[in-house]
Amino acid sequence: MRNALCRGRAELFDSEDPADAAEAVALCQLCPELDACRAWVDRLDKRARPPGTTAGRVYRPRRRELQPAGHAGGNLP
Repeated sequence: MRNALCRGRAELFDSEDPADAAEAVALCQLCPELDACRAWVDRLDKRARPPGTTAGRVYRPRRRELQPAGHAGGNLP
């Protein structure tokens, strides 16, 4: 999106810092491409949405819960 305010600001929009995310969301609210961006991200499967701030929303990857070492899952004998 040529006129998107996020262009060239990957560090801000991909940051995990809450202050950066708030700044990115504020920029999204002023962006002339917000509607098009939101339509694009809404068409994506939830698992395919990019982490970080997109279309005024903050997406965080779901973290898998790790099992203790030696635990293969299930109730094996």
